[in-house]
Amino acid sequence: MNEKLNTIDIVIPIYNEEENIHPLMDRLNSMAKSRKNIEFTYIFVNDGSRDNSLQLLKEISSDNIKVKVISFSKNFGHQAAVTAGIDISTAEATVLIDADLQDPPEVITDMIIELEGGFDIVYAQRISRKGESWHKKLTAKAFYYIFDKLTNINIPRDTGDFRIMRKCVVKELQGMREKHRFIRGMVAWCGFRTKAFPYHRDARNAGETGYSYKQMITFSLNAIFSFSSAPIKFVNYMGLFSVLLGFLGLVRLAVLWIFFNEYDKYEAGLIATLIVVLFIGGVQMISIGIIGEYIGRMFEQIKDRPLYIISEQINLDVDDSE
Repeated sequence: MNEKLNTIDIVIPIYNEEENIHPLMDRLNSMAKSRKNIEFTYIFVNDGSRDNSLQLLKEISSDNIKVKVISFSKNFGHQAAVTAGIDISTAEATVLIDADLQDPPEVITDMIIELEGGFDIVYAQRISRKGESWHKKLTAKAFYYIFDKLTNINIPRDTGDFRIMRKCVVKELQGMREKHRFIRGMVAWCGFRTKAFPYHRDARNAGETGYSYKQMITFSLNAIFSFSSAPIKFVNYMGLFSVLLGFLGLVRLAVLWIFFNEYDKYEAGLIATLIVVLFIGGVQMISIGIIGEYIGRMFEQIKDRPLYIISEQINLDVDDSE
């Protein structure tokens, strides 16, 4: 069933993107002109930027009531910024896109056509990735491979948060309040009618990425621990493996004592003790660490603190229906 869209919100997280904001707006406005039958609203979420990003957003929003701005009290992270935009979205469909122009805004028009063709989610899938190092591409592939093996959530390879979703999907996301967020996994978990849209990803327009390797590792761990119990099962397997290995080690020592007399009892006993202590100790440390990751996330969730704090908002209460 084809269903034409009348209103679309475009959610754009911002962190130190002063060099990209005006080029992004120019291309978004050009894209919107090609679909004059649709009313576009731009929701910028300033995630504690330290540069001139917020001031630029204020200037743009003062001239255009279709530009909504949320500014956080500090840096809460990319996924929290995306969440804030989703939380206030009220349109028939919502687009998620970053501000660095790696994801071309012009692609949105083609994704809209696909969505109007009878889908609830259209996600952009990268055919190529310009301007990214080989180790960045390798780690991305490794992450998706591991995530696919450890979870039952189907996230296609070479995808990010760049996508368009109908209101029915956005409504479900608005009800999910877990602290450690992995938006693309949450969207995939919702189900709905989904289609991939292949595209070529460009190099970053200007500035440097806000994602450090530490943040990428944290992001990956959040994804895995939020959608998989496999690490806990790994602890069980490690326990069973250590018991088996210890048993085989003792059998070997017993055979050497009884039949070959290769070790005296003192030396054999000392070696056996060291092997058992070191191996079991290592297994226990790994096990405690994995369990601690889950407990730590439970602790953060139980505290029930807000996902983000808004210090300033612009044009959110303005009637832009005219």
